[in-house]
Parts: sequence; structure tokens; C-alpha cells
Amino acid sequence: MTLSVDLTPELVAALQTMAQQEGLAPDHYIARALQDHVRRYQNLPDCLTVEDAALLKQINHGLSEATWRRYRE
Repeated sequence: MTLSVDLTPELVAALQTMAQQEGLAPDHYIARALQDHVRRYQNLPDCLTVEDAALLKQINHGLSEATWRRYRE
């Protein structure tokens, strides 16, 4: 399958440099990078459970000032 994508010159230059560092042709490097990206995200759940979302919200909120004060003591 062939897919055409318009990339900025800066992105093209960066991808060419990275491909060269890996010893790969740019098209092979890009295909491998996309494949790795897809593989990484295919293993994620389609959506979070309510419990998981609540836990992540609590984690991202951080600790209260009172808890930090106790921690510092």
C-alpha cells in the first residue's frame, strides 16, 4: 500500500537524520516508527473504567498542602 503524507521540511530533515543514525533508509525508518507507535497504542484499553478514571484524576490532582506539610516534618 502506498500512502502520501505532506510533511514540513523541518520534519523531513529530522526524520532523515534519525534514519541515518539508525542506518536505515528514511522510508524504512518511518514505516518502523509508525509500526512501533501503532503497536504501543493497540495494547491500550479502548476506554478507562470509571474507577480507573477516578484514580487517575486523584493521582493527577496531587497531594494536599496539609499532607505535604506532614511529609516535610
